[in-house]
Amino acid sequence: MIQSSGLKGISAVICDVPCNYWGCKLINDVGEAPTLTIYDSDDATTNGDVVIGYERSSDTLTMGGQVLPYPIRCFNGIYAELSATTGDYIIYYEII
Repeated sequence: MIQSSGLKGISAVICDVPCNYWGCKLINDVGEAPTLTIYDSDDATTNGDVVIGYERSSDTLTMGGQVLPYPIRCFNGIYAELSATTGDYIIYYEII
């Protein structure tokens, strides 16, 4: 069953067990341009971890996201890194 991380406003471990990544939604404040990088990782030390998703917002586009037709298998879990405190995001995933 697909789950939601709930609304997050900071970088966070979303899931710390193997799972499937289904997509994300990124919302930012007007005039800001945060990025959201999503890793196959079970902690905040992302050196060498695989990037499985990336979203960039702009000062004129206040919402973006992706919903995948097929999930991406994450062997370690999901870590989401938000580049600024001016945005919010939701991650959609499935524990397998």
